[in-house]
Amino acid sequence: MHAISEKFTKFMPVSIKSRLRALIGDFFRFNHTLSSGIFVTLRRPADFSTFAEIFVDGFYDKAIKDTIVNSSDQINLLDLGSNVGFFAHRFADILRGQYPELVAQKQVGITMVEGIKAVADESMFRLENNLGKLGRCEVIHGLVGKKDCFDYISSEYNYGYNTVIGKMSGSSTVKTAYYNLEEKLSSVTYDLIKCDIEGAEEVFIETYYNLLRRHPRIVFEFHHKMCDTQKCDRLLKELGFNVVVLYSNKEISMAYYYR
Repeated sequence: MHAISEKFTKFMPVSIKSRLRALIGDFFRFNHTLSSGIFVTLRRPADFSTFAEIFVDGFYDKAIKDTIVNSSDQINLLDLGSNVGFFAHRFADILRGQYPELVAQKQVGITMVEGIKAVADESMFRLENNLGKLGRCEVIHGLVGKKDCFDYISSEYNYGYNTVIGKMSGSSTVKTAYYNLEEKLSSVTYDLIKCDIEGAEEVFIETYYNLLRRHPRIVFEFHHKMCDTQKCDRLLKELGFNVVVLYSNKEISMAYYYR
């Protein structure tokens, strides 16, 4: 599927190329029901890489299992940079597949924030394919980092890499408002926060620094060339978090902060 889209769109302008590749991706959908009963859909190269990170490499598995075992019967999750919702799918997959005795006991609520409207809509479609299995889901369209104002986020065919930081020259962008998380972070204790916002993590930590101490577990994907990841680590440790580095290379690192 990816080879076909590359072949037929290679020499086209970026904007036209992205639209045509999206149409090809919409046509070729790969569907699968996991042994836990969770239904997943893969349609673009970004889906395959994100699925591999979450379901094959299991970067969030330790944090998810800690959350299931150590949380109360009401589990609150916050997914920042939720993409098409694979994190929600994985949480439900582990809960239903590895802790079936707790499924009836645990009530899961997940709030997902995604910066691209079309991707947020796609995540709603995928969540609806698992009604009654993922818990109570809320999908919010907005940017994460600052409390207000607007910014321009890249809007690419490979939607796993859309960002407001270091956008590629010639990439298409969409003007989008930031979503103010202050009310949610101050009124709800999230048992697990997942943050993959493509370089805006430093701004997010600085903006909501005092509120992050209320929440016991956060998993960050840090982007070393887009923000000061050492500063991010220092600020989080100053809040009393311990850290486990789950994965690291020259471009990114996955770090699990917990108390």
